[in-house]
Amino acid sequence: MLDGYIQTGQLTCFLSQFIDIYNEDQLWNIWIHKKTGKTWEEFKDSLIPPEIQVPNISQMLAESSRALANFNPYEEVEHGNI
Repeated sequence: MLDGYIQTGQLTCFLSQFIDIYNEDQLWNIWIHKKTGKTWEEFKDSLIPPEIQVPNISQMLAESSRALANFNPYEEVEHGNI
């Protein structure tokens, strides 16, 4: 069976699905044995982490450029700040 997945280039897809099914089974067992008072869907939804806010890279670069625009490391050495 695995040889067929390897030959067709579908091994990673098979493994991904296998892991998803295994993880869902583990969650199901936790939900069944733990009295949470939540439905199965509510329990699964409560495990999803909140979305991570991705910073605006362009804005970060612009701010960094402004901060470094007047920086002269040689000037810092001359004044004894380093």
